[in-house]
Amino acid sequence: MSIELYLNTPLAKAVLEFFNRAENDFSKGNIPPGSIKAYVFGGCAMHILTNSRGSGDIDVEFSAARHVKKSELKFNISPVVYSTQGAKLRLFYDNTFTPTLGPLHEDYQEDAIQLATRMRPSPLWLYVVTPADLAVSKLGRFGEQDIEDILTLIRLKKLSINEFLKRANEAADYYVGNTTTIKGSIDYIHRRVEQLRLW
Repeated sequence: MSIELYLNTPLAKAVLEFFNRAENDFSKGNIPPGSIKAYVFGGCAMHILTNSRGSGDIDVEFSAARHVKKSELKFNISPVVYSTQGAKLRLFYDNTFTPTLGPLHEDYQEDAIQLATRMRPSPLWLYVVTPADLAVSKLGRFGEQDIEDILTLIRLKKLSINEFLKRANEAADYYVGNTTTIKGSIDYIHRRVEQLRLW
């Protein structure tokens, strides 16, 4: 299924600029193409997938091949400054982010959507997680913003309630945390979708 992405907004361009900087730093170590993969989550993923809201930080998971040394994973983490609607904003890298705090489907990396970077060939391959996997990742914290993001993905037809239920329940089946809470959150989203008639 083809998913429309929003990559020409000021924030999306700032996200790509961040990874272009990281790509330049990684290339100094003569790392083979595709040895480092980056998966964008959080508000930046939400923005790229829906253009419905912004974000002040980048939530990203880096995955490196075994031959990549830890010392080669260092990169420029200074904020990216960008302009939107006459205001100067900064986009920060959140080095405390980890997707493992909530449930994730085992195929989220395989199904992620690849984004283009500046360099060819590149040591860094960049991805944004699918709408379904972004929604599932939000079941862990499940705050007001997380709930609104899941409902927005469904409201904007980026994700159907049936796709969400299937992906979320599959992820919950092998989640190592409190599955009762996760299942309750899944049921809550199902009820809200029915109440709001978003199907």
